[in-house]
Amino acid sequence: MRRRITEILLYCLLLSLVFGGISVQAEENRKESAEGRILFISSYNYGWDTVQSQIEGIQAGVSDEAVVDYEFMDTKRVSDETSEQLFYEGLKYRLSKVAPYDVIILGDDAALLFAQKYREELFAEIPLVYEGVNNEQLAYEMSEDPLITGVIEKLSVEKNIVFAKTLLPDAKKVVAILDDSVTGRTIREQFFACGEKFPELTFSEINASELSTMQLKGKIRQLGKGTILIYICMTEDESGKQYSSREAVKLITGAATVPVFRMMEEGIGEGLLGGNVVSMRKSGEEAAGMAMDIINGKNSGEIGVVGASPNIYCVDELVMKAYGLDMKMLPEGTKIVNYRQPFFQRNKEVLIPGGILIGMLLVVVLVSLVDNLRRRRLYRELEEARGIMENASNHDFLTGIPNRSKLMTDLEELIRIIDEKNVDVYYNIFLDLYPFKVQSILRKGDMEEYVKYTRHYLETYEKFRQENHRALVGVMELQDRLRNITLDRENMQASNRVLEDLAMHDELTGLANRTYLHEYLTGCFEHAYAEEEIMGVELMDIDFFKEYNDHYGHLMGDRCLKAIAGVLQKIQIPGQVFCARYGGDEFMIVYTGMTVEQIRRISEDILREARTLKIPHECSRCSKYVSISQGVFARIPVENNREWDFTSRADDLLYKAKNCGRDGICLSTEKSSDKCIEIK
Repeated sequence: MRRRITEILLYCLLLSLVFGGISVQAEENRKESAEGRILFISSYNYGWDTVQSQIEGIQAGVSDEAVVDYEFMDTKRVSDETSEQLFYEGLKYRLSKVAPYDVIILGDDAALLFAQKYREELFAEIPLVYEGVNNEQLAYEMSEDPLITGVIEKLSVEKNIVFAKTLLPDAKKVVAILDDSVTGRTIREQFFACGEKFPELTFSEINASELSTMQLKGKIRQLGKGTILIYICMTEDESGKQYSSREAVKLITGAATVPVFRMMEEGIGEGLLGGNVVSMRKSGEEAAGMAMDIINGKNSGEIGVVGASPNIYCVDELVMKAYGLDMKMLPEGTKIVNYRQPFFQRNKEVLIPGGILIGMLLVVVLVSLVDNLRRRRLYRELEEARGIMENASNHDFLTGIPNRSKLMTDLEELIRIIDEKNVDVYYNIFLDLYPFKVQSILRKGDMEEYVKYTRHYLETYEKFRQENHRALVGVMELQDRLRNITLDRENMQASNRVLEDLAMHDELTGLANRTYLHEYLTGCFEHAYAEEEIMGVELMDIDFFKEYNDHYGHLMGDRCLKAIAGVLQKIQIPGQVFCARYGGDEFMIVYTGMTVEQIRRISEDILREARTLKIPHECSRCSKYVSISQGVFARIPVENNREWDFTSRADDLLYKAKNCGRDGICLSTEKSSDKCIEIK
């Protein structure tokens, strides 16, 4: 039996090998007899974005039985005669070794130019179908040959400018990013030709082939609001550095401060806004459809050239939102990249069943809650009824006060509790309840218990009296200690306040000293940086103060400093204006929570108040009275700023005020240059 089974298994194995071989051979034969052979010659390399889209379109447009081979000229990276010759020789050799092709599909301008040049040598009598070609004149000239037709890539510069003006109605100029490639030269003519149709706009270009990478970034960064920036093509810079499509997009979008429009679908979704774009996938699909028509017997001369390329509107929603552009302004049917569906639409497959489940749970919870409330209400009603019954049994019906039964029951329970506990702890209650206990003993007629309990009462009473005396004395001692501790703490707090004030204020002027200033300035800077508020720092000093000291003496110099400090004390506003002695005759004012105009007015008030003092100064070279010079810097702190940047700028401005003649103010903000203010 086992031998029989073995024979059967060997027989099945033999049959599988035979028929398996037949099926493999059949598959090979099917490939050899495929319905059409197509060669796609791309102008660029496989990694180029548009090429991948073209191949996807070709694969979608051919039948399953057709065989498609691919060749790549790589002209974006290498476009000299040597490269072309090597590609020609390699292609010629491969064409001699493979079965003839039924149709050649040519992708982009360079491939079409190559086919024109080597038509007789390589592609004689083979139908040619081009796609992605920008040079309309060349395309139509070659299509005069009945074996040549195709799809023209027509970038609509005009439509994109109209589209851009819809989104940016305040635009004043149009700038195109181009290079000197075949595509760039072709589109350049179309771009500048549109200038006649838009006289209200100025047209200019950024030629990537004439600029270094840094120069290119700089020119892009200089473009401000009111600019329509269109990226057309950029394959290399002036040094010959090659850029892939993705690298070019990253460079341009990284430098641009305005939305970047695009006339090709590739790159949209990686930082480009988009526009009226050519779909290379659809272009490849249409070219593949023409090729299949030719393979199926249709005369290529009967297939007309597609002059209007399959363009669509395509934008990146994330870029639209980043620049605050209204999605409602987009044309109907616009393809949206990076579209973010509303939360419910994204999760409806989960939310709907989840919502149903939650609804069912809520019903169960609601039913349980209602039942629980009903049970609680019934329990409360029972408790109320029981309370009414207990109250009726323990209270007088007429007066409503507790009856004798209630009183005796409570007293007996209290005495029991005290007997069970420590009598020494509850002796005051024990003494109060003595008459009731004695009455209870006498009712029983137990005289021995009466004598025992009375003796216990007397002993407890004496202990209670002594304990009360000691407690009274202890309370009085604790009160004295508490008063002394309170006085000591108040004295210590007052001393600490005095010491703290001395440590944080200048002894001569009474203003905050440098230590206090540093702490306050740091806190103000951090607050202003976090809240994006304006902070101002003013540095001022007394003009020719050394000469004043030398002439009048240091005692008069100290009086002069106190007088100026008095002016600053008047203008101080808690939380807004903070004044401190910076050192010697220098003072610093810190402004927070104020506008630039408010800061300027207070600085001018300080100057005017100092003049009203009219302190004589015979040695001054700018006034017959003591005067001051002020340097004021005010702005919103930005990244990499620190508080010392403000003090340093204020110091620079103070010296500029002195150079302007002293007795004045030099003010600078983030929106203005250094400005000396003359106050009369």
